[in-house]
Amino acid sequence: MIGIAPEIASEEKLKSVEFFGQYGNLQKVVVNTKDVYNATRGGPSYSAYLTFHSARESAIAILSVDQFVLNDRMIRASFGTSKFCQFFLNNQKCNNKDCLYLHELRADLEAYTKEDMQNNKFIFLEQQKIAIKLSKALDLTKD
Repeated sequence: MIGIAPEIASEEKLKSVEFFGQYGNLQKVVVNTKDVYNATRGGPSYSAYLTFHSARESAIAILSVDQFVLNDRMIRASFGTSKFCQFFLNNQKCNNKDCLYLHELRADLEAYTKEDMQNNKFIFLEQQKIAIKLSKALDLTKD
């Protein structure tokens, strides 16, 4: 997620029901305040990685907040890009509790190459389509 205003760029605020906690159980929130993005409106903004308990909660959050304007900044939300932890790749235990990288193989991940991410200006639209499919598919499996 990108486009987060400095005044809400904290784990506690983002997890709150007032913000992203309303979409489900947030298991992990990591805010990146090192890389400041200059929004076209509203001034500097940050990014955050939000990990929800379920893929359905993630999809609902993405569909709800992508392109929403909050504090004069447009939020862009999508499923995260996946990278593997170097410790995992070396068959070692990762001791970083805030590690943002994957520690297991997953067959269900949508995969984009680095070139896809750099060259595809429609990546957010594609992510929206994935979120819609995922939320609908998961609705069918609910009791």
